[in-house]
Amino acid sequence: MKKQKTQREKDKKLLKDASKAMQDHFRRVGGPCYGEGLSCLGYTNVRHHHFHWGQSAALRFEESNLVPLCSPCHQAFHKGSHRVKTNYEREMHDTWGKDWEDKLLEIEQNYIKRCVPDQREYLLNLIKFYEGNASD
Repeated sequence: MKKQKTQREKDKKLLKDASKAMQDHFRRVGGPCYGEGLSCLGYTNVRHHHFHWGQSAALRFEESNLVPLCSPCHQAFHKGSHRVKTNYEREMHDTWGKDWEDKLLEIEQNYIKRCVPDQREYLLNLIKFYEGNASD
């Protein structure tokens, strides 16, 4: 007999599905890499969370928190490249405005944790949105 999944397991899977839909969407969208590191490919295939997704539920799916990087620049950033960080911060300020980081912090500070049913609906809508933009 197949074991029934708990609601927690279902919620975890939904969060994982939403993350995958978002990642797949941004891989399709592509665009220039904001890192401009020494081994930069020039195009993005990764979205780096400026504020780590594990530290902020409010910013996990916030587009202005997602920095377009190529794999080599993403790796260089995580190895401590100040060049990549400086370049991507400049590009993000140009894209989202000089108060980009302040706006992200404001979103985080104003975030009221969604109750579980609202979060499920939010994640389902996110998946529909990203999968619905598959033709990008």
